[in-house]
Amino acid sequence: RETGRLAGEAGTLLAAAAVDTARWELVHFSLHAHEAPDGAEGDVFEVLHLSAPGRDRLPRGRQW
Repeated sequence: RETGRLAGEAGTLLAAAAVDTARWELVHFSLHAHEAPDGAEGDVFEVLHLSAPGRDRLPRGRQW
C-alpha cells in the first residue's frame, strides 16, 4: 500500500519496496522529479544530477 501511495504522488518518477535482509524489515524507496512531497517520512536525499537518456521512451507502470 505504501509503495502505491508513493507512486501516486505528483512528480514521482519511481517507487519501490524491498526487504532489508540485515534487519528483516520492509523498506520503501521513491524518486521524485522535484522536492520531496509534504509529509515525507524517513531519510531524504537530494540527487544533484541524474543521467537518464531515453527515459521518455520507457513504458510506464509495472514491468514484471
